[in-house]
Amino acid sequence: MSIRKMTFSLASLTLIIALALCLPVDAAEQARNTGVTGSLVVPGNGFAIVGNAGQIDSGIPTETVLGANYTEGTNMPDLSIFFARGGTITLLGQKGDATANPVEPTATAKSVVISEIMWGRDAGITEGGIAAQANRQYIELYNTTADPITVVLVGGDTATTIEAASWSLIFTNGRPVPKTIAEFNGANDADSAAPVPDRTGMIVVDQVSNVEIGGFTVDIGQSGNTMAGDSAKDLISMYRNIDYAKVEKGDHDTDTAKNRTAQLSGVPNGNVKGSWKASHVADTYAPNLVGSPGSKHFVGLSVVDATDVGYDVVINEIGNSSGDAHDWVELRNTGDAEVNLKKWQLWQITGEKSKATLVNFPDNDNHKIPAGGVLLIVNTDPYNDDSHPIAAGARINGAHLDTTGTKSRYYVDSNLKLADSGKSLLLLRSRNDGGDHEGIVDLTGTLFIQDFSAGFSTEIWPLKGTAKGNDNNGHGDVVKGADEDFRAGHVYQRINAGRGTGKEVWERKGYTGIGYKRSARNTGQNGGTPGFDNAASKDKASDLADGAAITISEIMYQTGRNLPQWIELYNSSATQAVNLGAWKLKLENADDAEIRTPAVTTNNLGGTIQPGQTVLIVSTTTGRNSGDFPSTRVINLWDQKDKLEVDNRRYQLLSTTAFRITLMQKDHKDGETPVDVAGNMGDDGEAMWELPAAAEGEVRSSIIRRYGDTGTGVEGEYDPARDGTMADAWVAASATNLSFIREDTYYGSNDDIGTPGYRGGGALPVSLSKFRPERLESGEIVVRWVTESEL
Repeated sequence: MSIRKMTFSLASLTLIIALALCLPVDAAEQARNTGVTGSLVVPGNGFAIVGNAGQIDSGIPTETVLGANYTEGTNMPDLSIFFARGGTITLLGQKGDATANPVEPTATAKSVVISEIMWGRDAGITEGGIAAQANRQYIELYNTTADPITVVLVGGDTATTIEAASWSLIFTNGRPVPKTIAEFNGANDADSAAPVPDRTGMIVVDQVSNVEIGGFTVDIGQSGNTMAGDSAKDLISMYRNIDYAKVEKGDHDTDTAKNRTAQLSGVPNGNVKGSWKASHVADTYAPNLVGSPGSKHFVGLSVVDATDVGYDVVINEIGNSSGDAHDWVELRNTGDAEVNLKKWQLWQITGEKSKATLVNFPDNDNHKIPAGGVLLIVNTDPYNDDSHPIAAGARINGAHLDTTGTKSRYYVDSNLKLADSGKSLLLLRSRNDGGDHEGIVDLTGTLFIQDFSAGFSTEIWPLKGTAKGNDNNGHGDVVKGADEDFRAGHVYQRINAGRGTGKEVWERKGYTGIGYKRSARNTGQNGGTPGFDNAASKDKASDLADGAAITISEIMYQTGRNLPQWIELYNSSATQAVNLGAWKLKLENADDAEIRTPAVTTNNLGGTIQPGQTVLIVSTTTGRNSGDFPSTRVINLWDQKDKLEVDNRRYQLLSTTAFRITLMQKDHKDGETPVDVAGNMGDDGEAMWELPAAAEGEVRSSIIRRYGDTGTGVEGEYDPARDGTMADAWVAASATNLSFIREDTYYGSNDDIGTPGYRGGGALPVSLSKFRPERLESGEIVVRWVTESEL
C-alpha cells in the first residue's frame, strides 16, 4: 500500500483524481480491485484540485493546482472504456476513530460526492498512445459539509488492512453493483494473487453507476480532438446537476438530521442518467476543453435582478416602432418608496462588448418615479406632434412640466433608438461612473456575451460572475410565444418583475388604446399601455381604484332625418381602463318608441374605455361625424340587430318621451346593483319627469350628465355623477353654456349640439396640444385647438 499525504488550505477548489495509466479491463473482477492512492484536502463546502502534468498542460487553471503534480493513483482505468462497458464508481470512507484521529471528521453518506467526470479521450494527442489520450480524464469531488475533509485515498491491489480515516475510490465493471461494505469484502480475485483489502468499518459515501438503475449509455459529454483546425472537436465533461444553493443553505455547525436531509436533497442520485448533464460552452476552461474542474458550474452563479441589487425599478415595457422617432421604454417602480433617477443610465448592448447609452439622466434631483408608478421614456416629444401616437401626459424634463397632477409622466431623450432586429441586451444602471458592471439595477434581453477572464467570469458581459439565468444549454424564448429578440413593429410587456433574462419573461402586447391618442391606429405597433400600469385594464367598474366609476355621461335621444341616436359612457379613473367585452346594456322604452320590444338587453358591448375618457354607443355608425371617432371608441349596436329585433338601420333606439338605460358589468346577476342607470321612465312605463327641451327647429341637442353637487360640475378628478334617474342630473346641451366646449364635434349631423366623445358635465377634462386664436376677415375671433388626451 502506498500513502502520500498533503494538506492544502485554498478555498473553493476541486479534488481531481487524475488518470495516469490506462488499465486493461478484460475481467470484471480485476476492475473490481482497482483503486487509487493519494491524499488531499477538500475545503468545507468547496473543492480542491490536483492534476498531473497532462492535465496542467491541457489548461486547468494553474492557480487551482495544489502542491506537487499528482503522480499517484496509477490504477485508475480509462474512463471511456470503463463506462462504455458499464461501470460503477464507489467512494468509500472510514467512519473514523475520534480517539485515535481527533482531527479527522467521521465520513458520512454524501459528505463528499462525485460532482464531475471528464471521461472522454483526447484524440488530438498521439504521442504516448491511448494512455496519453486519457490524461485529460478526471474525477471531481465536492465537499457538502462546512468543514474541511482530508481524503486519504488508499490503493486497492495489495493492501490487506485499511488505516483509520482513510478512503477508497473503487471501480467496478458489470453487475451486480456492490451496495454494501460486505459486498466489497470478498475473497481474493480470481485473476489476481493479490488479496482484497478488508474494508470493515468503512461506509459507502457516494456512488456513480451507468448500470445501476436501468442502465444508460454515457453519451453525456464526449471524447474529442483538441487539435486546431477543421478536425477540432470539444472534449466535454459531464457534471452532476447539484443544487449548490440548497446544499450550502443553513447552519452546518448545528445541523439537525432534518436540516441535513434537506441540504442533501440538492445532490441527485448519481446512478440516474437524468442527474448528469453535459458541460456547455460557458464552462470552457481551455481551447476545446469544456468542463469546470475546480469550480461550480454556471448553474451556481448569481443572476443580477431587481431584488438581488436592492432596487425596485425594472424595465417594464418596450415599444420598438418601425422607426426610431416613436421608440419608447417604460420604467416601473415596484417598490413602496420614491426613486430618484439622478445620474441613472439605460444601456443597450448589441455587439461584441460594445454598448450604446440610450438614456442618460442628468445630475440633478428633478427626475423621480413615485412609489408604484411608471415613467415613459420616448425618443421624440409627443406634445404638439399630431403624427405621434403616444398621448402626451406630463413631461418631467424640458417644457410643459406637470402642473395638472395627471398620472401619465414621460421623459424625452433623442438617444433612445432601439435596435430594429437581432439580439440585444438592455441594462439599467443607477450610476454613470465607476466600472461597467457596477450599479446594475435591471437587465433584460437575449444577447449573452461570455467573458471567462479572471476579471469577469460571466455569461452576461459586462456583469461579473453572472449566469444568463434560464437554462445552461440555451436561453430559450425570452419573449413568450414569439421570437427571442425585441424586433421592431411590436410592443413587449414584462410578465414578471423578476429575472429579465429567463424564459418567457416578456410577451407581445397588442392594442389596448391605453396611453395613446384617439387617432392612433389599432395595430401591434401601438400596443401595450405606455405611461400606465400593465394591469391598467379592468373587467369591472368595481375593480377601479379610488372610487372611480363608469357612468352614462351624455345621451342623444332626439331623432330626425334618420340620424343615429347615441349614448356616451365615461370613465372617471385617471389611471385605469375598463374592458366592456362582457358588459350588457338594458334598454327600456315607452310605447311610443319604434322598437319591436319594450325592453331588450344587448349581449356584449365590447370595446374599452380609456382612463379619463369616453366611448360612444351608437344605434348605427355613420360617416356624418366630425372625424374624431376611431372605431376603437365607437360601439355599434347595429351589430346586435338580431337581439334588438330590427332589420333596418333607420330604427329608433330610444323613445323621445321616456326611456331607461341600465348599464351592467361583467358577471352581473339579477338582483345585483347595476353599474349605472339613466333615464326618466318609471316602473309603470310612464315618464317620471319631462326630458330637457329639444332645440328649436331641426337642430338636435343631447342631454349632458351633471357631475358634482352644484351647477354642472365641480373640479375634482372623481366628481360623482348625479343620480341619472333624477331630472336635476341632466341638462340640454342647447340650453347651457357647455355647448361652446365642442360645438365643432358631432355624430350624426353637423347641426347637432352636444359633446359626443368628450365628457361635458363639468370643467372640460382635456389636455390641449394646440390652442391658437385667429382673427377672421369679418373681425371675429375664432379659437382653434387639438385635444391631446381627455385627461
